[in-house]
Amino acid sequence: MKNKINKILLIISSVLVVSILFLAILGSIERIGYLSEFKLDKSLSKKNAYFYNFRIKYYSKIFRNSDIYGVYFNVPKTININNNKMSLKNIKMDKKGSPYGTFISSKELKYDDKVENIKYKLKIKLVLLILFLLSLIYIISAHGNYILSVLDKYMNKLSNKYAINTYKSYNIMEYKVFGKYRLTSILFFIYLILLAIFVYSFLYSCDIRRDDWQFTSTYAYYNIFDFIGKFWQRGRHISDMLLSISMRPFGRIFVSLGADPFTTQKISIAFFETIYFYILSAIVSYYIFIINNKKEYKLIFLMISLFTLNFLILEKNSPALSSNAYYSLYIGSAGISLVIWLPIFYFFIYEKEILILNNKIHNYILFTFLIYFATFVHEATSLFIAGISFFAFIFFIIRKKYNIGVLYSTFLFMIYTVISFLLTAIPAGSRGKDYIERKIYGSNIIDIFENMYIYFDTYNNMFDNIIFICSIVILVLFIIKFIKNSKIDKYDYFISSILLVSILGIIGFYSIKIRTIWFEKVMLFSVVSLLLIKNINSKSLTLSLISLFCTLFLIFLMSFSALVKHNDYYQSYFITKRSDKFLIEKFVEADKLGKKEIILTPEDYKKDRILRNQGILSSNPNGFPNRSISKWMQQYGYTKNYIELIYTNK
Repeated sequence: MKNKINKILLIISSVLVVSILFLAILGSIERIGYLSEFKLDKSLSKKNAYFYNFRIKYYSKIFRNSDIYGVYFNVPKTININNNKMSLKNIKMDKKGSPYGTFISSKELKYDDKVENIKYKLKIKLVLLILFLLSLIYIISAHGNYILSVLDKYMNKLSNKYAINTYKSYNIMEYKVFGKYRLTSILFFIYLILLAIFVYSFLYSCDIRRDDWQFTSTYAYYNIFDFIGKFWQRGRHISDMLLSISMRPFGRIFVSLGADPFTTQKISIAFFETIYFYILSAIVSYYIFIINNKKEYKLIFLMISLFTLNFLILEKNSPALSSNAYYSLYIGSAGISLVIWLPIFYFFIYEKEILILNNKIHNYILFTFLIYFATFVHEATSLFIAGISFFAFIFFIIRKKYNIGVLYSTFLFMIYTVISFLLTAIPAGSRGKDYIERKIYGSNIIDIFENMYIYFDTYNNMFDNIIFICSIVILVLFIIKFIKNSKIDKYDYFISSILLVSILGIIGFYSIKIRTIWFEKVMLFSVVSLLLIKNINSKSLTLSLISLFCTLFLIFLMSFSALVKHNDYYQSYFITKRSDKFLIEKFVEADKLGKKEIILTPEDYKKDRILRNQGILSSNPNGFPNRSISKWMQQYGYTKNYIELIYTNK
């Protein structure tokens, strides 16, 4: 059955590669078209300099701009050919491959006039190029042995027929790239490098905003590294430390050597967030890899990393686009927490205890400290860790397969999480208590369901909802299986625990108006990915083909989505931004003039994207994030004195 599937995929991939290559060759042939559909922009036009929007039109009914092709024409040739007639200049296309553009003409034109002799070529669109590359990679990596064996036999026949003795037979099974690495490993390594560049470049281009100013200066909600006072009024202070370490202390080392603080902060934050991205993607993939009997790690990592890339970095509601600091708080703590929980998972699967230190007592003391790092984090992360710890604890007790150390660690995960919740929610003046009083206290059951509906509608896209519904269906099927068989497989039990904790976490946090549940979404997707990959080798041909199609479709969809989002963001970033240091320039100018305050208005927001991304500033100079920005400017030497920042609607 596996051979049948491979042959089907080989045929499909080969047809795609040949078809796309054929279309690319046909599109590269130069053809003649014309410009028309002229629309005069009166606001930009002057006498003898008429500004027109236009569209390129075609004589061919087949070779034109479409879902397959983008159109490109030679601008200098167009200007030279038509200069004697109307003096065209400043021809610009709306974007690469678009049939729409603008130019300035010395002559007035009607809507249906024509500018003839436009030579154009067609290029296949990015989506087809990606499909071509993926198909080619699949053919080489999955069927390279078969292709070379056919060539090998053919060359041997030729050498025997014509008595050629110089031919040497090669077998890709025996041949390894660079002496010891297989081709799939090389491709995977290239993917890791390209992914790192992709992630880092995007994170670096994100604006510094809101909490980024606060947690990288000495002024914050509390002084994070002083273990007194408000430190114990916030049960997520490990996450808060992750927000700060990019500049405190690492970035400051470079600042002390003369580096620009703002640029250093952007570089440092992007560097640490890229590391957090890899930690989370790698550790989630490793958990799924273990559950999948240590098979297909590369494929699992590919799917998890693409999902994390799309929905934790590039999605419009993602932590990376809300604030760089948020990404450290939510994603960094999630990855680190899963790493620390790994010994419990390992014992759950293999019934073997992992000891970092030889002495068991010392090892338990170490884990007492490490578990603190895994639980005093963002509530959505600690709740998930506590939830799977609870189910693991129940499993150990029922099966009576545990040792004291593992049971102690599992119990400690739950206790620490409760303490962290209490520290956040109970003390007077704590952020959690304030949140409860403002948004949750007095809510009734109708309010809770209304909150859930609003948050699902606002912060879940269609893909999120599909994964959520699939997860519920999978959980129900597992429960039916448990009831029917009257026994529980440990792998199924663990998968069900992940599903149940994640589903309840999303529902629970949405019901109290908290949207930061990206970690739960990652875990739901990881389970769906696991089941798809497992079923590729199903005995049922139908199920196998469906799983294979869904897996390949998801990889293609997420790859394409990531490229489009990244490209769109970069285009808007470079087109709309005026200065990456808009606020810094404002403060430096005010400091030179000896001003004690800076007043910003809605007009300033309209002019500058960087300022808009800060959100609405407070009218109170001591409000958030105004005071944080002012303190940051003074601390890093952009201003000698403290300058207040005020926003007014007047």
